Amino acid sequence: LQPGWRCALCRQTLANIRVNPETGPILRAVNVQRAGAAPPWAAGQRFRIIVETILFWLWQAGRAPIQVPFEGRNFDMLAGLTAPIVAVIVATQGLRAWIIPAVLIWNLLGLGLLANIMFTAATSVPGPMQIALPGGAFEALASWPVVWIPAFLAPVAVFLHVVSIRQVLTARERGLKENLA
Repeated sequence: LQPGWRCALCRQTLANIRVNPETGPILRAVNVQRAGAAPPWAAGQRFRIIVETILFWLWQAGRAPIQVPFEGRNFDMLAGLTAPIVAVIVATQGLRAWIIPAVLIWNLLGLGLLANIMFTAATSVPGPMQIALPGGAFEALASWPVVWIPAFLAPVAVFLHVVSIRQVLTARERGLKENLA
């Protein structure tokens, strides 16, 4: 790589960002207010399928208790499985009046599923919060690379839901303003 490649990369990244006075900085590529636009926030949740598969493999290997994978109390894979469906609906239909509540409900349910597994994992690791659940302690959560799930991937899932909710609410407010005008 040539000297100064980081600055060029930063300039290119900043060139793809515009500042809207109503919504703040938004990537130019992200505009799901019109039909046919790519909705990356919902589609980005697909990574949860891989995370849940990894948790299932850990359970099969005896490194995770039964309550952690989808065999137990973790239904978080549903958010990952339904993410492409929500993304396709928003991409093809846009954020119409009937889609906005459905996308909001999907996001809130996804956050609820995420909260469920976060609580389950937090009460399954050895420590003061551990609850005596069948299957024992989830000691693998503190090992490499599994530690990336609570340290990075769970916050990314929360971030994607929050951004999706904000985007839908902004579209709803914009639609209400247009209807009143």
